[in-house]
Amino acid sequence: MTSRTGNNIRGGFPYLEHGLTMIEVMLTVIVLAVGLTGVIRAYIVSLDALRASGDYIDAVSLAREKMIAVKQEEIENGGLPQGKSQGKFPAGHNAFNWRLEIDASGTAGLNTAKVTVFNELAYPVREFSLVSYVENKK
Repeated sequence: MTSRTGNNIRGGFPYLEHGLTMIEVMLTVIVLAVGLTGVIRAYIVSLDALRASGDYIDAVSLAREKMIAVKQEEIENGGLPQGKSQGKFPAGHNAFNWRLEIDASGTAGLNTAKVTVFNELAYPVREFSLVSYVENKK
């Protein structure tokens, strides 16, 4: 390395001789704190979105399962009467409830069956519904 006399520059790096001032250190800490706050906030939002999408996938699967059971009941009984019912899913999905509404449709001989699944522990409560036609009970 070469050394110049008079200005204390060694190897072209003048800042190595001076160090950092307190203001420079404080500004660096502030910039890092603001950046880390943004990263942590984005991480929390992504965890909430992951939880909501998991609930959505579970609700869709449970709604399809319940609709299959309704269709099976329709086949076994030769149709379904109008009415409403509700209940909870068995172990493993205790937080999820279902609601079944069978109402008249505009088509003769058919009712509409609406299965709604929701997670009672989620906030806000999100509902997922499937609607299908079922034969009237004769």
